[in-house]
Amino acid sequence: MTTVGYGDVVVASEAMKVFMTVYVLANLILVAYFWQSFTQGLVDRSTERLCASMRAARQRLLPRGARVKRHGSDGSGEALDALVGASLQFGALILAGTLFHRLYEHCTCSDGALLLEDCVDDDYETCVKTGGHITTWVSALYLSVITLTTVGFGDHVPHTKLGQAFGCAWMFFGVVATASFLSSVSEYFFQAEADRRVAEQVE
Repeated sequence: MTTVGYGDVVVASEAMKVFMTVYVLANLILVAYFWQSFTQGLVDRSTERLCASMRAARQRLLPRGARVKRHGSDGSGEALDALVGASLQFGALILAGTLFHRLYEHCTCSDGALLLEDCVDDDYETCVKTGGHITTWVSALYLSVITLTTVGFGDHVPHTKLGQAFGCAWMFFGVVATASFLSSVSEYFFQAEADRRVAEQVE
């Protein structure tokens, strides 16, 4: 239900295609409210804590008696705080996915419930020599970005059962963090442009 389509599990029959069409649309509608309320609430609370920490750090860095300027009509400061907070969350989830897939699935003979024929994954070198699925650092980063942005080409997927289980929770929060990050980026640039126009009119 994250809209990530790897292509590793496909529907074959016409009847199942009709069922899955209705099932996916119905579930997206039903889950949307829960998804938005729960995950966005977590992301918002986490972002607000990060922003509050950044404001407190700026206040501590100022000389005693100086006050942080409130951004009244100039909302770009708050937009920047939100952007930094959302960027940290997004980056942390990209890093978590990259580390997990590179370190845990660096080479595996697993293909979900099946094992690759003649593959032995006792150690990395043997796994590579016997045709195991290899995940480089670049592939792990690529998998993380493509997954969390919900593109999901299907050329790199989690192969182990633990990788698939990790992916379920990771995608759930990662997709929301990605949406928050992208929203914060556009909000920051729109706010900066609006502030620039106001400043030009004042001059």
